[in-house]
Amino acid sequence: MELKEAYQGINCGKKIRRKSWPNNAYLKSNSNDELTMYHIRADLFTYDLSIIHSHGWICITNHNRSEPIDFISGLQYLNEGMKLRLQEWPDSTYLMIDNRNIVIFKEEEWNFVPTYECLIAHDWEIID
Repeated sequence: MELKEAYQGINCGKKIRRKSWPNNAYLKSNSNDELTMYHIRADLFTYDLSIIHSHGWICITNHNRSEPIDFISGLQYLNEGMKLRLQEWPDSTYLMIDNRNIVIFKEEEWNFVPTYECLIAHDWEIID
């Protein structure tokens, strides 16, 4: 689809991207209602033994959230491929298992200025 069509998704609170971009890159409105480029960054999650008795974790499945649980209970959800995050973290920050490691995923702004070719491309799509 063309950018004009995809941009309608932004007005509905959706994310848009070009099909040729990496899967973790997209455009959406930020808190100031400005169009901003984001990407999801993945890093190994570093923690210490205190995580074992930590509380306030939430399992996220298809935009539904569980009641707060402890980390040990949350391990079951991680093992099932679900996302887990602390209540105080932004919605776009979460843990998952990747290659048998606990990985933290964070949404970050990415400096982006579209080229003319990007603006006239026909491979735009609405996601999320």
